[in-house]
Amino acid sequence: MTCETNMGIQILEVTKEDLLSMKWRCMTHADADGIVSAWICKSIDILSRLKFPKEFGDYKEEPCDLMLDMRPIDNKFNGIVIDHHLDHPKERQYRLVWGYVPTSLLCYELFKDKIPEDELWKVAIGIAGDGQPEHIPLEIINKFPELFYSDIYFGWKDEYSILLCFRASSLINACCRLNNPTQAFTRLDKAKTLMDLLDDQVLKNSIEELRRLRSQVEKKMKVIRGARAIYIEIETPAKLEGVIAQSIMDKKDMTVICLNKETGNFSIRGYLALWYCKEVISQVEGVTCGGHAKFVGGKIMPSKYFNFRKQIMKFL
Repeated sequence: MTCETNMGIQILEVTKEDLLSMKWRCMTHADADGIVSAWICKSIDILSRLKFPKEFGDYKEEPCDLMLDMRPIDNKFNGIVIDHHLDHPKERQYRLVWGYVPTSLLCYELFKDKIPEDELWKVAIGIAGDGQPEHIPLEIINKFPELFYSDIYFGWKDEYSILLCFRASSLINACCRLNNPTQAFTRLDKAKTLMDLLDDQVLKNSIEELRRLRSQVEKKMKVIRGARAIYIEIETPAKLEGVIAQSIMDKKDMTVICLNKETGNFSIRGYLALWYCKEVISQVEGVTCGGHAKFVGGKIMPSKYFNFRKQIMKFL
């Protein structure tokens, strides 16, 4: 069954009743959108287990029949996928719920009548964490207007204002970038109010540690500026490639490609992100790449580093 809807959901190959009929072994993306999507499913009691794969979309590490906020690594996954990333294969064994909006919003649209009303603010954290706060449902904004209050945040050099929905998502993402997604999920689940989450000492410690690591990494990163984009190389066990790429993109208004040589992971942020993914990087053997407009990520095999770099330099 496939149908068009008027909501964020564009492809619907499973009914809400099917999703509510059993408890699922779930794998989700280790970022704010994926964690909030999993929290929604937990809040309505349809999860039997939750895992975070080491590699994006890798369902072969653990038994899994529900995948959130990820495209499976191949079309043989036999389960249900709720996701917003592009390039799902037309021929696939899994059933898909898909839309252009963040996965946490797709889950909200599916289950909004069952999510605890006093915790609906958590949905906004997932949507904002994926960089699309304009999609936060109006009924959530009306119920929790503090999500769009501004807060003075003291950064590395300057003071700047940040919306509380962004600040909350940055706390969740900080835990994830330090490779602690289970801890991030636990803290989100425990928080009863937005203020609880913002004042969570475990999460605040994570963001302080991430700042410390980022400061060290930025002092040593290699930067090449081309005509179309900026290319950056870093080395760290933390998942800093995305946050660094986003920060440089915001400052320079250019597409940024950031490769973490220690992990092989890379992130691309900017208007040309999908172009680099589909037209440039996809030509290199041993490289995986995917995402959505302005936000792309991937991984390279260690042996393909020079091929990857050479291809990027051709089109920088």
